[in-house]
Amino acid sequence: GWGWLPEVRRLREIAGVRRTDPFLGTVFTYEDLALATPVERREGSGRWVGEGDDRMFELVSPPYHYYDRVVTRIDAATGLPRTVLFYDRAGQLFREQHFEDVRKIDGRRFPTRIRVRDRLTGEESILTFESIRFDVAVPPERFSESIVQRRLAGGEDLIPEAADPASGDD
Repeated sequence: GWGWLPEVRRLREIAGVRRTDPFLGTVFTYEDLALATPVERREGSGRWVGEGDDRMFELVSPPYHYYDRVVTRIDAATGLPRTVLFYDRAGQLFREQHFEDVRKIDGRRFPTRIRVRDRLTGEESILTFESIRFDVAVPPERFSESIVQRRLAGGEDLIPEAADPASGDD
């Protein structure tokens, strides 16, 4: 697959990796970005924590990979995750993921900022969304390798500034 780096307007090929590996040199992992599904987090134990505006549903996964557990706290009002806490096999918190700046977009609530912090190194990566549209048909051709290769060979912008995903134009 391919990953687009908007800051440098570059496309990078993503080779097969483990889902817990770092994504493109950031603190994010492939499973953080849902590029590789953490199926183990579909099971576990849950309970309600907090009160009032701080009331959340806390889901604790069973151990998997090098995690002792992953604790996901879901906002009761929105149904969206607020934090995900990753514990190592010694039971120490070593990574945390925060979903922030939730906005209503096209009638849906969506976190426009996702922040991941490595508690061992202090390193942090932030993913921000500035232009979000839901229910837009994106032609499969947009993601075919032939179009990517053609644009690379022709020296074209891979994603033009004024691209309209719904138009179907290359």
